[in-house]
Amino acid sequence: MSGTRMRLADVAQLDPGITPEELQEHYGDDPDTISLLTVAEATLNRVPSGLSRWLVSEEICDVWEDVLTRQEGLHQLSWWNSVLGSGFDDPATRRAERRLARIRQRGVEARLIVEARAGLSADRATALALTALMADHREEAESLFHPDGGHPPEIARLLTMGAVAFRELVGNDIKDSGVCHALRHPALLSRWYEALVAIGTMAFAEIGLEVTPARVRGLFAVPDPHLIQARHDTPRERWASKLTFLTHVRAALVEHDRLSRRADAPLHRHLVDRYPVRYAELVEQARQDPRNHRPPPRPPHPSVFDGHADVLREHGWDVRWIFDGHRVWLDAWPIGERTGRPSLPAWRTGGRLIATAVRNRNTGRSAWRWSTPTYVFYGRGQGRYTLLTGADALHHLAATNPRATPRRFFKAMVPPVREHLEAHVPPDGHRWRRPFPECLPALHYR
Repeated sequence: MSGTRMRLADVAQLDPGITPEELQEHYGDDPDTISLLTVAEATLNRVPSGLSRWLVSEEICDVWEDVLTRQEGLHQLSWWNSVLGSGFDDPATRRAERRLARIRQRGVEARLIVEARAGLSADRATALALTALMADHREEAESLFHPDGGHPPEIARLLTMGAVAFRELVGNDIKDSGVCHALRHPALLSRWYEALVAIGTMAFAEIGLEVTPARVRGLFAVPDPHLIQARHDTPRERWASKLTFLTHVRAALVEHDRLSRRADAPLHRHLVDRYPVRYAELVEQARQDPRNHRPPPRPPHPSVFDGHADVLREHGWDVRWIFDGHRVWLDAWPIGERTGRPSLPAWRTGGRLIATAVRNRNTGRSAWRWSTPTYVFYGRGQGRYTLLTGADALHHLAATNPRATPRRFFKAMVPPVREHLEAHVPPDGHRWRRPFPECLPALHYR
């Protein structure tokens, strides 16, 4: 495709065997193509596995995280424009919503991967313990951050710049896509963050949102319900520029968080090595605090699916959540099933249980409602998918995993045609096309 601009559909036509090294050689210096490949990897059902391995690699994962942050904002604006122009039920609006949901899901995964690739713990108890340890030894920590030799003249000038002038500098840096590299200096990270929060707060106020600690932790993500509620009395042209600016503020905050974690890493290692007993005490205290026990991230789903997931795991099934913005699947395979036919997918030799539901928006309302869940079983001996009678059937089959569906749980066969299979069965490519680094097995939705 040399000499022509790559399109989204072209990504699915890439050589299935293309390697991360080849992708880096051909596209590593082309920001527009990287952005396109990132969107394709997040939204298409079929892309080469080498593309996923390339995006999570150390060479490009930082750029990947930044692109996903910006693309989330751009796709949210695209979805909102479609809502204003065509309404909720228009096929184009539904497609835009599905793309937005997939990009958001991939963005969460990207942030976890970038943290882990940097050797940083995503465990909340560990993070709180490190913060407390730095507070206990603040003077020692500051001495490591501020060497006796002082700072370069440009950094010293920015440290003493007035608050208003500094905030204007940060605002111009956001508009110019990060050209002021001095702001990324470790000594300026704290002041840069304060300016970003102040700018984000003002931008939020301009679209009628109050800033809360949760919204600051969420990096000033604009809630979809707020856009829906304002759709009748908001000038689209005036808000489009504000939403785009907030997208760039979010990208700057993501970059700040990444740089801050990396700047703190040597300090954390120093304090942990010097005060190991105190650090262990702080970690244990944080883990004992029930407020720090957060459930792992999951896509939107009917509440009954949580109980289904618990039952499946109790009986030794590997559970995955898949969401395309419109439909959610709870997809489970038995753990440890092995046969002498490694060429077959694991679910073909060990059974498969699926619970799925689709969410629909009532006309004129902003709330979502889930459809009645559908339950599906693939028996090892029957070689086809069976619709089950209900949740009781799923729980029984989770405990027994028979070779074929018992007659009392049999409802109907899933016709082996594309429309029916796509509705009831999550695409294998969507589930497994996202290989994570081998050291990060816990980052799948569970």
